[in-house]
Amino acid sequence: MADSIFYIANTRVPSDRANTYQSFQMCSSFVRAGLKVKMIVPNKKIDDKYADIDPFEWYKIDKNFDIKRIYCLDIYFLHVYFPVLYRRICSVSYSLSLMLYLMFAKKNTLYIRDEAVLKVITALPDYFLKRLGMIFYESHSFSDKAANCCRFVNGVIPINEYQKRLYSRAGISNKKIFTAHDGVNICEYQDIVPATGKNKNILYFGSLSKWKGVETLIDSMRYLEGYFLRIIGGPESRLNELKKYVESESIGGIEFIKYVHRTELFKYITQAQVLVLPNSKKDVMSLYTSPLKMFEYMASRRVIVASRLDSVQEILLDGENSILFEPDNPNDLAKKIIFAFSNDNANLIQCAYSTVQKYSWLNRAENIKKFIFNIGK
Repeated sequence: MADSIFYIANTRVPSDRANTYQSFQMCSSFVRAGLKVKMIVPNKKIDDKYADIDPFEWYKIDKNFDIKRIYCLDIYFLHVYFPVLYRRICSVSYSLSLMLYLMFAKKNTLYIRDEAVLKVITALPDYFLKRLGMIFYESHSFSDKAANCCRFVNGVIPINEYQKRLYSRAGISNKKIFTAHDGVNICEYQDIVPATGKNKNILYFGSLSKWKGVETLIDSMRYLEGYFLRIIGGPESRLNELKKYVESESIGGIEFIKYVHRTELFKYITQAQVLVLPNSKKDVMSLYTSPLKMFEYMASRRVIVASRLDSVQEILLDGENSILFEPDNPNDLAKKIIFAFSNDNANLIQCAYSTVQKYSWLNRAENIKKFIFNIGK
């Protein structure tokens, strides 16, 4: 096994997206685990509001790895009028540029985090694949096409056990699969003081995609008179859509805030007593996820009220380190929030905080490194 890796991520750097944050944490942690890392990302220029920001400063991590930006087809007209097509063209052009770059690079261990890149790389003839070095794929969803591509890689790293079972059923050897749940930088949360006071403040932060179940949380406020809900996240278009919904339904007690930097987010966490993870059961993505938010909630030392989903229950246990509710059921969510505010949850909070200690980014990087090393023997 090589002592260095190319970490391949099809993402803007920096950005306000959780996937970019996760990638940065992993690159830094791989270095701390003893590997040399080069992060390879597309050189996107259009609508890059963070273009002049140092990504290492943005993410508050040491500059201990290199970033290589390579060409992608970045067309303004498509970005404005055909955003889906724009993303696909960017992805394909980045993958092709990456393939060309790798052909002239020294043989290395490739760590791929994007399914489109995986498809392009594994479509190469065997001779070229062997020339590239060992290939590992970190899976954040599942498809039959991705599983077929994984027959040509050295190892697959799904982010939850459900995905692992799917890859196993698809014929991928269990020896080639290692589950690595997402994690958290626990040090970031050490200065957040335990919840105090009698305020009935509820907080949700993160992506506002439909499968995140934010509408269920909003609807639960119909049954929560005297409670206050703060929702922080984006994209801004989705935030505005939810605002209009709240106004049209005359639901009170909710404040919306667009994406804020993590350093500012901690202020809002301090003001909350209950953190909600309302992922929907109606979307298949909820089966594949290992939510960053879940580990961040656990590190925040607050009561967690979360959807009773298999993916969530791999980490959160009802009555042990969290309070779980029936997914997509605002009435049940409201009951569980009332229960959370009506009881002493010190044991739940402490258990969650103790549990999350083993889900640090460094532990994750070290475990993945061991997996890669064992495959490479």
